[in-house]
Amino acid sequence: MADLISSQDEIISLVNNSLKDRKDSVVNILNDKLTLSVFSELEKNLQNVSEINFIVRGNQSAPIKKELDHEFELVSNPNDVLFNTYEITEKNKLQYFHKAKQMHKFISENVNVKKIRSPDMVKGNVLIIDNDIQFQGTSSLEFSKPKTINGLPQVNFDSFITSSMDNAQIQRSRELFATLWNNSGYTEDYKEELLESLSYIYKEYSPEFLYFFTLHELFGNQLDSSVERIESDNERFKKSKIWNSLYSFQKDAVVSAIQRINKYNGCIIADSVGLGKTYEALAVIKYFELRQDNVLVLAPAKLYDNWDSFKNNYRDNPLKDDRFSYKILAHTDLSRYKGYSKSGLDLARLDWSNFDLIVIDESHNFRNRVEQKDHMTRYQKLLQEIIRKGKNTKVLLLSATPVNNSLVDLRNQISIITSDRDYAYADEGIPSVSQTLIKAQREINAWSQGDRMNKNELLDSLPSEFYKLLEMVTISRSRKHITNYYGDANLGVFPKKRKPLTYRPGIDTENEVMQFEAVNAELEQLILCVYSPMAYILPEYKEEYREKYATKIGGREVFQHEDREAINIKLHRFNLCKRLESSVYAFGKTLERILQRITSYVSALESGGIFSMYVPMTDAVSEDD
Repeated sequence: MADLISSQDEIISLVNNSLKDRKDSVVNILNDKLTLSVFSELEKNLQNVSEINFIVRGNQSAPIKKELDHEFELVSNPNDVLFNTYEITEKNKLQYFHKAKQMHKFISENVNVKKIRSPDMVKGNVLIIDNDIQFQGTSSLEFSKPKTINGLPQVNFDSFITSSMDNAQIQRSRELFATLWNNSGYTEDYKEELLESLSYIYKEYSPEFLYFFTLHELFGNQLDSSVERIESDNERFKKSKIWNSLYSFQKDAVVSAIQRINKYNGCIIADSVGLGKTYEALAVIKYFELRQDNVLVLAPAKLYDNWDSFKNNYRDNPLKDDRFSYKILAHTDLSRYKGYSKSGLDLARLDWSNFDLIVIDESHNFRNRVEQKDHMTRYQKLLQEIIRKGKNTKVLLLSATPVNNSLVDLRNQISIITSDRDYAYADEGIPSVSQTLIKAQREINAWSQGDRMNKNELLDSLPSEFYKLLEMVTISRSRKHITNYYGDANLGVFPKKRKPLTYRPGIDTENEVMQFEAVNAELEQLILCVYSPMAYILPEYKEEYREKYATKIGGREVFQHEDREAINIKLHRFNLCKRLESSVYAFGKTLERILQRITSYVSALESGGIFSMYVPMTDAVSEDD
């Protein structure tokens, strides 16, 4: 008849007593645990044993993920054979360094270790001492905190068998153990892996390692392991020409952008000039095209040919094998309702809402949220006809300078991503995008009014929601960042910037040409009366025309037409300076147009003709054309 044992502590005590008076024994152990605490308790009596064979049962091992650093994983997930929840508590008291070192030395010199290949091959635990003592049951070789249920101790029905009770059963267990030990189909060597886990427990780590380990624990789920994951999820993407053309820092940007687009509906890639935002965007486009998504690229008209060259079968197109199928439209096409785009699309028939991904190059052109009552501006059309009407349309914005004046610029671009929903990221801890940016701008303004000597003061004062928002929807790296964190032989080096040399040469060597100051003084003398007709209306009619052309909002007059004319004249004078700065030819052509306008108006007046009081600003140049 077997003796019953009611606790794991009692098992350890009985094993110790059984070993105490023996010398040169052979101990065979099959168990899922041999924790540090148990070893420390048994070590003294194990010193007298001549041979110890330990088979690890179950699936206990140090989990090693392919995409994570091996050392980080071992430190954060110590071998399950050595630890349980009780051991982790003790380990955190920093009392295990000596125990682990002693156990490592003892196992290295005295213990043979193997592991069951499949956890389903063996059931139960057993410990056999020589030919006459056996402990058998389900309990592991571990200490644990006593469990109580409703105030009563938990009962554990493990069995204890001695040779006097059933010697034949002990012999049968020895034979089964030998079968497991000697058959490579059942077991494999596990000693080195167990020793490796032990070494990381007592190893002394440098402050640098602890710093990086802390970062790993905080941000490990954001590591570039996603690169491998994306590649494995999409074999065609992994083999694409564009993906294999990228540097490692560009691949990281692409992966992060795809993650942000899928999770937050959009992303702003704001890498510095020259870091390859176009190539990064092309890789993102390829990823979504392989998902059969319909992609539209909105680019300034001057960059149309650049985007067009990557999707056509040109000899000088390095990516022609990828066969891109995205559509290209210019920013200015948003203002058109008929005609054909440069790519040949009929704008009158185009369904702007039928795109899954919108890529906006030079997105800072949409930093100003200009809205009109009588017609839709480009920003309004982008937001209403493409984003809001689209079916969960996703957005990728590209700009080296997403913020030019204030964080309002950033807010207007984020509104494109969120479909103008200020609460879009409430579940992420940002109840209001606009309020978050307003708070940040307030801190920036306060700092800028001071001595601006300590940037850390500004960084510390910015709200945490602001940093979180930037992390969620933006990717921004400088050349210095790339050099510091990605510098290798494959990347090479960026060209070194030389100190700029300032030269102020004269306009001509004979000093016959007027200087800019003199030219500007002459231009200030221009009356440009054709742009200020209100100044020449008879006094008795002036109030009538003032009332007619005044700008009113809510029945209240906010802008006089005379003020508009005065501003218009100043803009024309400034425009003439810009033309002269550009070229003498441009300056002359602008003067000709102004003279023609004056002549035509004088002729109309002399002949009794009628002309409009509205005089548009001529020669206006669009920011993105």
